[in-house]
Amino acid sequence: MKIAVITSRTAEPVIREVITNSKAVSSGKASVDVIAFPVAAIGVLTAGSFIRIATKYIPKLAEYDLILVPGTVRGDVSRLAELTGRVVYKASRDPGLLPRVIDYVVEGGVLDAKRPAEELMAVDLPDLKPQTIAFEVNGVKIPLRGPPLVLVAEIAPDIGNDLVVDVARRMEVEGAEIVIVGASRDTRNFMERVSSVVNEVDIPVIAEAPTPRMAKIAIEAGASGITISAMKADRYKPSLPEDSIVILGERDTRVLKRAVELYKKSGYEKVVADPVVGLPLIDYVQTVERYRSVMDLEVPIMFSAANAASVLDADTHGIYALLASMAVELSASLFLVVEDTYKTIHSVAEAREALRLAYRAWSRRIQPHGLGSRLLVVKQLEPPPKPTIPTEDARLVEGYIEPVMEKGYFRIEVDHDKRLIVVEYRLGREKRVYAGRSARSLARVITRELDISPEHAAYLGEELAKAELALRMGKTYIQDSDVVRMVWED
Repeated sequence: MKIAVITSRTAEPVIREVITNSKAVSSGKASVDVIAFPVAAIGVLTAGSFIRIATKYIPKLAEYDLILVPGTVRGDVSRLAELTGRVVYKASRDPGLLPRVIDYVVEGGVLDAKRPAEELMAVDLPDLKPQTIAFEVNGVKIPLRGPPLVLVAEIAPDIGNDLVVDVARRMEVEGAEIVIVGASRDTRNFMERVSSVVNEVDIPVIAEAPTPRMAKIAIEAGASGITISAMKADRYKPSLPEDSIVILGERDTRVLKRAVELYKKSGYEKVVADPVVGLPLIDYVQTVERYRSVMDLEVPIMFSAANAASVLDADTHGIYALLASMAVELSASLFLVVEDTYKTIHSVAEAREALRLAYRAWSRRIQPHGLGSRLLVVKQLEPPPKPTIPTEDARLVEGYIEPVMEKGYFRIEVDHDKRLIVVEYRLGREKRVYAGRSARSLARVITRELDISPEHAAYLGEELAKAELALRMGKTYIQDSDVVRMVWED
């Protein structure tokens, strides 16, 4: 395959060096030429301005099988495909990922001309189909053994009834295929809680039922089934129609097996066993043994990842990457997450991405490495490219430089509920307040309207960038403080 990689004249040396790391290039499967446009920074170009420059190179670009456009170009560059008659894809934003992009497309991977390669490589899925479907719940097929697994999300019991629908909708958007409504302490509002979710989402709803009475309430409210402890399973049968889905959870696998057999003999066909993922440093190591011991049951198995993700003080996206690999290797049928702490918010999206990564690796019988995962939030696979600006003659600025004080000052805060950065400027009795989500746009508007020094504008830009990072990551923003501090920093 003959590939053209477009870049800027400034980045050309870096790109030429980076592409040598491609396995497809080193093995001779692909020949890659770098074509440098006469611009200093290609990332500032819109699709329109990029195409205007590209028209001068049409005859040359038409010689290639594939044209890779930098992922930093803003907008749809498919017009270039029309002009050249060749396939045009956006490559990665990060130059360090370019070798993986080249290897990916040479192996048959498909990208497009609108989104950077990182996004598409992360969501590309093999066509996985379970060998056997155990049963269906409102159209959702539950495999007897995975992969793939059905992603289940539980709404924590302490989420108020005024928020439960919003949380359920968000979980559905982020990838949940079934939602479980946690049992609130106020049983009087339990029916309203369950029915409101049933009426507002398009996916099956199951309810947590600590008592048989609450199980009956949940079914009357429209729930498709319940999740209960296997220890008390026999008490629930009078409250449950036989077409209900019943998820039985228990660490003691002997008790779990007895409960499963009890329900199967009683005519219940939609039974799920949950041996429960253990608590780290208590019974986590026993998890694999428990799951393996119940695989002879002819019912789907749920891998409940909530415990490990909730109690470990570490970022959940990394935890889910490991747990999803375990669940796929153990041939579990469902993968459960519970967003029961602030740290675990958006666990559904993280688990969905973790399962995608595990599926892609499993289908190819390779390790889940180098497959374009979006779970690399802080770290990355490749080292950053070397700078193209020479530093030998640069003026070195070290230490803390005292600011030149001005009469006016800024106060900056982040409103996570409204998803806004809020900026207040005070100068004597004058006060102006600005709000927005983009640090760049806020900085442009404020510096155009206020008479502030270049130094003050630079400070504003720095703080707004930190505020936007905090907003996107869901982290606390404190003006003049770090948003992210790495463990290897003093």
